[in-house]
Amino acid sequence: MSIEDALRPTGLPVSGLPYEGRADTYVTYQLIGQLSTIYAEGRETATAVQHSVDLWTGVSYQNDLRRIKAALEAAGYIVQVETEDYDADIGRTHVMMTATLEGVPWQL
Repeated sequence: MSIEDALRPTGLPVSGLPYEGRADTYVTYQLIGQLSTIYAEGRETATAVQHSVDLWTGVSYQNDLRRIKAALEAAGYIVQVETEDYDADIGRTHVMMTATLEGVPWQL
């Protein structure tokens, strides 16, 4: 399942970068990288894929954060909340998370 599909059940606008919508609260994501997790006969057969998932909001965010984590975890992602920051230029709180999906079949 793609990261965007995993986030869809939150009901929040979801976008890769850059976000070009007009919502006050939205989620962006980007690929951080991948790491080989399983090898068989000298070949990579599964990877772990990591995404940065970012919640941007001008209001209290605890319920949105719970929905994001629940949706990602339901799709098999391991979610870590990294940090919170306030961006005065856009008047939004920015909550940064890392979402890791392990055991993804390797495909060329």
